[in-house]
Amino acid sequence: MTTETLCARRPMRLANLTAITLHRHLHRRGDAWWLQFGAGETKERRAFEMPWPPILTPLLEQYLGAWRPCLLRTKSDALWISNRGRPMTEQAIYC
Repeated sequence: MTTETLCARRPMRLANLTAITLHRHLHRRGDAWWLQFGAGETKERRAFEMPWPPILTPLLEQYLGAWRPCLLRTKSDALWISNRGRPMTEQAIYC
């Protein structure tokens, strides 16, 4: 799964994409995953909520279940983990 695929289906600012954390921004509701940002976390100061694209759900679950734990070398709730085992920065996601 690439961040480009996610952004193509659910457009958002790079800062919000980078800031996604488990249980704060990414929540499971039944069989679906949801993204949620508070008003203070968006450029326009409006709350933002949308479902994770269903077509990407199997890839998200594979990433969360297998790849993210393998990458993670420090305690973090960040969704995106770099190959160095730490949360990805905006620059790393952009590249």
